[in-house]
Amino acid sequence: MHSLADAILPVLPRLRRYGAAVTGSRRAGDQYIEICLETLIQEPGRITPAADIAPQLFDLLHDAVDACGVEAEAPADPNLESLQRAVLGLKLRDRRLVLLRLLEGFSLAETATLLDMSEVEAESRLKEICTEFKDMCAARVQVIENERKIPADLADIVAHTDHRLIGIAADSHDATTLA
Repeated sequence: MHSLADAILPVLPRLRRYGAAVTGSRRAGDQYIEICLETLIQEPGRITPAADIAPQLFDLLHDAVDACGVEAEAPADPNLESLQRAVLGLKLRDRRLVLLRLLEGFSLAETATLLDMSEVEAESRLKEICTEFKDMCAARVQVIENERKIPADLADIVAHTDHRLIGIAADSHDATTLA
């Protein structure tokens, strides 16, 4: 068992980060990890020491969360960044998909396996979610500039950064009318 503990120890920081991200709370994430580790003590056969430990631990954590349930709605905490709120607002499976792939760096194949989905399905859903996030995070920009060439240049920059140009105004009066 000592070698198993040695193999698990380096994965725990990642597992804690993931648990906190999935639940929206470090405290709740840690509670699920406790359940996960207690399950491992009671059922040591759940982990194959010869195989990569990380995906097995993440899978065991999923089992703990699924057995106990986790709130799938974004909290109304105004201190959270909009992207954090967006991730927490995802359905649990989508949240896991985003976090496993983009936060924890699992390959697409590993992520799909952990979520019992095909790679094609995982990739397609991940693209959809990223597009939704990109649209959600895009700013509405109004250019206020009385020079001739500068507004067009600024509008071009706004367009190339995937933000939305709502208009160009020559002065604050025109900007107020446009807004």
